[in-house]
Amino acid sequence: MLATFIDTHTSYAVEVSGWDSNETFFVEKTELQWSAEKAKLIHMKHAVASGALLFLRLIDARSTDRVHPVTYVAERVAAGDAGQFDVQLAPARGRNE
Repeated sequence: MLATFIDTHTSYAVEVSGWDSNETFFVEKTELQWSAEKAKLIHMKHAVASGALLFLRLIDARSTDRVHPVTYVAERVAAGDAGQFDVQLAPARGRNE
């Protein structure tokens, strides 16, 4: 019997906030691309530095409650299509880790 691998790629609407490369605070809506095989990836209009802290909040259209933001680090930043930036995310670690 052959095993079948299914790409469990999923997109979630998120609100991203943080400080851009010009040290200006921003908030923008985008999609978080998340798959079991690959890292978390977002496409942004704002340029951020590698290592910058970003706060992602899931936008759930079915809920009236605001979901708490989760902190990530911009692990890799690359210029993408149409003036956007591709940002690979890594979980932010606390000081005690």
